Amino acid sequence: MLSYADLAAAVEETAARLGSRRRLVALEARASADFVIAYLAGRKGGHAMALLPPGDDAAAAAFAADFRPSLIVSHAGG
Repeated sequence: MLSYADLAAAVEETAARLGSRRRLVALEARASADFVIAYLAGRKGGHAMALLPPGDDAAAAAFAADFRPSLIVSHAGG
């Protein structure tokens, strides 16, 4: 479990890695700490966010081909 301080630090670090240039970030919508961190970091940076259905590799591939997001955050290993 993450403390609020740990969550805030992870969001700050991820937001810094995304940078200030506006990007399209695609997130596989799963209930996980990584998803929350990535989502909050993207919002903090003012990036456009797209939620992808969890576990649907075909949908993620089609989205990536059509929209070319700067970053795709997914959960490996099911």
